[in-house]
Amino acid sequence: MLERLGYRVSAFERPELALQAFRDGPTGFDVVMSDFTMPGITGMDLASQIHEVRPDLPVIITTGLGRSDILVDAWVTEVLPKPYTTEALGAVLLRALTPRRNTSTPSSSPTPTAAPS
Repeated sequence: MLERLGYRVSAFERPELALQAFRDGPTGFDVVMSDFTMPGITGMDLASQIHEVRPDLPVIITTGLGRSDILVDAWVTEVLPKPYTTEALGAVLLRALTPRRNTSTPSSSPTPTAAPS
């Protein structure tokens, strides 16, 4: 879905690999999208650790659990309930990236990137 929307995607099956890739190159990401429930680390924990390195980086948490207690806060920019459509995903990404686009100069607009899945 993300690639069909025009995003360059870095996908990881294990959250610890995603976190390591992020730590190795934190400026290589414009947005992070993570599931709420993952083995070993929750999406909220991942968002918290990402926030420690790049507090400006938007983080989108997806969930199929119907969790109403996931708060959009300093670590989480958006919560995207599952199942979702390509249009809903695109709208959430646009909202998450809009503040960054507004602060970019025309010559330095970011290349959209998303990780982990």
